[in-house]
Amino acid sequence: MNKKDIAGIIYDYVVTGRTQADIANDYGVDQWNGVSGTLQDYGFYDGNKGGYKKRFKTGYKGLTVYENMIYDYVKEVGAGSDYYFEDFLDDNFDYYAKKQKVGKYAAKAAPTKTSVPKTSTTKTTSSGYGYGGTTGYGGGKTYQPAYTYTPPQKSDWEIQQEKAAEDKKKRYESVIKAYNASNWNDVIYFCNIYSSNNQMDTPEMWFYYGYAYHRLNRYNEAVAAYQKYLYTYPERNNLVITRSNIAYCLVDAGKKQEALKELKYCQERGYNVENLASRIRALEEELNKTSTKEEAKRAFEAKNYERCYQLLRPLAGFVTVGDMLHANSSLLEDMFFELGYSAAETGRKKEAEGAYSAYIAAYPNEPVGYNNRAIIYREWEWYSLELKDLEKAWSLNYRKNNIEARIAAAKKHIAEAEKKKREQAKFDGDMAYLDQCFEQKKYDLVCKTGDVWDEKGWDMSWRRFRYAYALAEVGRDSNALLAYGSYLIKYPDDKAALNNRAILWEKKGNLREALADLEKAYALGQRDFNIDSRIARVKQKIEDADVEAKMKKQFAADAEAAKDDFEADNYQEVVDRLETWFDKNYAMGMSLFRYAYALNAVGREEKALLAYNRYLTEFTDSKAAYNNRAVLWEKKGELNRALEDLEKAYELGERECNIDVRLERLRNAKEAKRQAEERQKRWDEDCRMANAKMIMEGDPAVYIYNLFLPWDNDGQDLKEYEAWYAWAMGLIGHLDEAERRFEWMISCDEYPAEAYKFRGRMYAALWEKNRDEIDLDKALEDLEKLQDYVFAIEKYETLYKRLKKEKNALVEERRRAIEEQKRREEEEFLLLMM
Repeated sequence: MNKKDIAGIIYDYVVTGRTQADIANDYGVDQWNGVSGTLQDYGFYDGNKGGYKKRFKTGYKGLTVYENMIYDYVKEVGAGSDYYFEDFLDDNFDYYAKKQKVGKYAAKAAPTKTSVPKTSTTKTTSSGYGYGGTTGYGGGKTYQPAYTYTPPQKSDWEIQQEKAAEDKKKRYESVIKAYNASNWNDVIYFCNIYSSNNQMDTPEMWFYYGYAYHRLNRYNEAVAAYQKYLYTYPERNNLVITRSNIAYCLVDAGKKQEALKELKYCQERGYNVENLASRIRALEEELNKTSTKEEAKRAFEAKNYERCYQLLRPLAGFVTVGDMLHANSSLLEDMFFELGYSAAETGRKKEAEGAYSAYIAAYPNEPVGYNNRAIIYREWEWYSLELKDLEKAWSLNYRKNNIEARIAAAKKHIAEAEKKKREQAKFDGDMAYLDQCFEQKKYDLVCKTGDVWDEKGWDMSWRRFRYAYALAEVGRDSNALLAYGSYLIKYPDDKAALNNRAILWEKKGNLREALADLEKAYALGQRDFNIDSRIARVKQKIEDADVEAKMKKQFAADAEAAKDDFEADNYQEVVDRLETWFDKNYAMGMSLFRYAYALNAVGREEKALLAYNRYLTEFTDSKAAYNNRAVLWEKKGELNRALEDLEKAYELGERECNIDVRLERLRNAKEAKRQAEERQKRWDEDCRMANAKMIMEGDPAVYIYNLFLPWDNDGQDLKEYEAWYAWAMGLIGHLDEAERRFEWMISCDEYPAEAYKFRGRMYAALWEKNRDEIDLDKALEDLEKLQDYVFAIEKYETLYKRLKKEKNALVEERRRAIEEQKRREEEEFLLLMM
């Protein structure tokens, strides 16, 4: 991570108080190594002392901590430094205090002003003019307002700083007082408290702490305190004095080699006290009291071969001769055997061979050296050298360790090596042929050649890649995977092989193995073959597979619980458990039948139908499902579908549930429905013809009457066409029956608008035919009532206006006739009077 991200992580944790898990998600790092590790490295993980969160969220010495402040700290120090953030803030306090205007740089409060009310004055007015001829005032005095000054108070931060300094002084005085009084227990007591609270304020306190332990002969604690003093304050002038004291403690603690190292360090730094050189010499003599060779001998006899080897190795004088190491030290001539044996026992074969060679050179007539060196040659498969040494040991009368069988085995191995050499020649020729076939893309021949040597277990080295590639090309994916696996054991960083094997893993559905190979290839620099999108795709497949596995496990639990509920007739529980899976379109198997049955049982028939439909797409031979769905189709009125499902169930062998009777009933109902549909079709056609006829010119009354008469006799509800039928009936002479039908429609509120409309048309037609004014009045009455039911229709509005006009003409003609009659009667009366 860069320093900006490190500062951001620290700020989010210690100031804003966010959790480590959330921070890890935001920055895309591991929670433990990325977030916790960063906080610990930079000294911010301090939960056992109240926590950095609490201190910095509420402010620190008046400062508000910002992210840029932490960024400056991270840039200045390295991870693991003993220079803490509080030290950084203290050292840079002036800089940040000026920027934030806190502490002694805080804005000064304005002085408090205390105002004194102005003293009232007496105004005197003169009745005349004074000197100078103007009116003036006298007898009074004006006082100016008085102010009191309040000096500024110390800020909380300044008070806090003074108290901290006083506490620091008291702590130091408590330690130095006990130190000067040689009261070492009190020194340790105080320092224990201050070190646990991170309050060791001065470097001397750590020194006094270590010195007190030293004087009480508690050497390990003294060394720890002295080292803390050195690590925390390495620039101190008394560095060598402290290390000299550490050396005294180490000597008393029995760690003399470490003490010698510390004393030599002091000597190299010019610390030349009188007894330093003598102390160093005394320690060196004490450490060298025991001879190296004697100690090595004891280690060898105790079978501590590692110790023996480490002691003798510096004295051996090993030199490289060809590819081997040979010991050539005259100081070790009598212990070359021990060196060789110890080196062999600890796995250092080259050193062992060199030591045995030196031993043989010193003691050429000792057969054990030849025998032991032959064992090493055997492990290296240098059978010729092994045979030579074994035969030499045999010639020196060595008969131990089954030497005869080993000589025979060596000869056999040499013969086998010759045979293998011949096979190697053939192998080399076949490998050249394999390369030629691969270049020509003859992958079947590559596979044929590779199969032979793979079966023999020969190492085809880098050519195994070509063999694996060819196997994949000819469709032998499993063999190709094995070949790539063997190849990658020897060449684990071959990104091309990793990429190719990832393709095979993905084809076989081993997604995690494919992802591991792809990510490793990417890390090794592979950028071809669209690897970025392939990694994303494989990750998505793995995520989908994990989700599917979790869903499968959860569904199995829900399905088992639903099964128990189904057997206990708890159908609502069955629905509640399985409905989510059904809505997800999950493959529910046999549980889908229970779900469909339970849905029907709780009255959710529509969804039960959907469930049965989905179930029967998978289980097409379930007679029970067909039978149950038939019941639902019949309830819904889908008789054809119900009969089809019931016949399918019967065909599959269903003989329960009264299926024969239900089949007969459904067939009859189907026939009845067919007849009803045909009747409805004829009725719809007659209605269409009636509408067409009414639009045509001419008098359709007879046609309409004859069209609807059969339906009326058959009990058909004519609905709105009842008015048409009555209209036609009235026009052809059945006026009373027509009137009865119109009155029934109006009184029963069955299409009253149609009744008024067609009865008005009927009387209008009779008026045109018979010229009976009663018909005219009835027509006007009905057409006028029609206005209350429908919007104005031009056709009937025009008819109404025409009839109204004719009615008015009749009234006017009648009025004139009456007036004419009266005039005549008056004339006759006048004649009589004359």
